[in-house]
Amino acid sequence: LRNDRPRQRAELIRKRLMDPDGQMKFEDRVEKYGLCTDMCSEFERVRRIVEMDLKAAECTPETQRLRRNDRIPDESRMVKAHTRSAAGTENELMTDVRTPDTCLRTLKHMFQRLDTDGMEFLYSFIWDRSRSVRKDLSVGALRPGQGAIYLQCVEMCVRFHLLSLHHMAKSKSGDYNHTVDHGNDIEQLRNCYTSLRHHYSDDLTRKVESPNRAEFIAYDIIVGLRYGDRMLEYTTQMLESHYQNNKRIQTALAIVRAGETATSMEKATFTAKRQNWIEFWRLVKSHSVSYLMACAAELSFNNIRQHVLNTLRMAYRPRNNRQRAAPDDWTLEKLMEPLGFDNPKQVKDFCKVYGFDF
Repeated sequence: LRNDRPRQRAELIRKRLMDPDGQMKFEDRVEKYGLCTDMCSEFERVRRIVEMDLKAAECTPETQRLRRNDRIPDESRMVKAHTRSAAGTENELMTDVRTPDTCLRTLKHMFQRLDTDGMEFLYSFIWDRSRSVRKDLSVGALRPGQGAIYLQCVEMCVRFHLLSLHHMAKSKSGDYNHTVDHGNDIEQLRNCYTSLRHHYSDDLTRKVESPNRAEFIAYDIIVGLRYGDRMLEYTTQMLESHYQNNKRIQTALAIVRAGETATSMEKATFTAKRQNWIEFWRLVKSHSVSYLMACAAELSFNNIRQHVLNTLRMAYRPRNNRQRAAPDDWTLEKLMEPLGFDNPKQVKDFCKVYGFDF
């Protein structure tokens, strides 16, 4: 298969399905389209099996959880791995680049497996392979009518990263690094959003309706609360009126306003600050917030909680040799509401990290 690659490349160039090597005039460039209709090309499947470069999820259901040497590859479950473009590396053939329809089918295959194999087992596999899907979508041009497929693929990736950020936050797997992998998830989530914004903007120019746009604007707004993106002006002043009045977007804006107020450094009475904290948690728990909206809001939870603890510390520190109130007024049960926890043990574990004892 490897020896036949030069012939395949020459044939693709002759048929003007890919560019020749070396410099060329811009007007001579070829419009490249993905041609692979398998989740992983035959060449890569064979190469990775020979090199034993397989994820556990690409092995048979009966052997995927066994020791590495005991696993049996299953070509029907293999998905193209992500590779970085680098100087000196061979440009991949367009027969290795998947079509948009194949990319969508690949994502559906992986995400459907979450119900049976679980996030912990599939996390690293889907993280890498979904990135490969987005790369194929960016390398291959889109034919008329395929823009909706591209959009659906990227939207599915956004949902996955929001979901994985929530599920993996409590992971005890030795393969998951809570600092590095969490940061990588955020990076890929924001990369997906960069693609989405461009595509939504193009659709708007072409006067094409993006059916899920309001859903993803809402996620974008809420994620921006944690990472300092000033989305409020963007959403209220630049969106069309039917998006400005969308209930999901209005709820997202309310969450952001409550979160910003709850962490504001402006002077306010202790009672007012406490009401702001409670309002934030009330909104997050309300029926108007979807599961994935709550996952997006969760990125700001610890920031809110740190602010609550810091405010409590400042409120109860000695001033002029007097204590404003007895610290033991705050029991574990009473802290559940302002900290947004479900039980006293969660409160105790969180406070312990910041040096608070009960």
